[in-house]
Amino acid sequence: MFIRQTMSDAKKIKEQLVKELEELRRKIVKLEGPESKSKQISEPFFLTEKSTSEAILSAIGDGISIQAPNFRILYQNQIHKDLVGDHVGELCYKAYAKRDDICEDCPLVISFKDGKIHRAERSTVTDNGTLYLAVTASPLKNAEGKIAAGIEVVRNITKRKEAEETLELERR
Repeated sequence: MFIRQTMSDAKKIKEQLVKELEELRRKIVKLEGPESKSKQISEPFFLTEKSTSEAILSAIGDGISIQAPNFRILYQNQIHKDLVGDHVGELCYKAYAKRDDICEDCPLVISFKDGKIHRAERSTVTDNGTLYLAVTASPLKNAEGKIAAGIEVVRNITKRKEAEETLELERR
């Protein structure tokens, strides 16, 4: 029952995101005007709602994950999967932090509590070693204004953190 509801919630969230992205596309096309070369080029690109949303979520260049309020991972774009692995359906704190309970200092945990955007730099251990990530977490609210899910945007900052550590060691 729970898994069906989680999958149903994920489907509703994805449908809502697809609608919002499609509306943004329509506004962009309208702003460009009918004579715009950009419109002529982009029209074939936006063949379906799925390709539109996937293309936009990949073009952002950062990893994106959507999680249910119980911290089950509902969606990851390919960049996110490439960074930390494919963990759709798993609990984030188990998948990313190898813990049995939530990380109280996690930006998404805080975002679920207060409904605001939160940012942090965090490390995580992956199959490719330790990664340092800049995380931005935001609540996704439904039509009634209740938090239905959360979205995390992650950027790999490992090279920067390693350079900072090297500089710190050289200063000592």
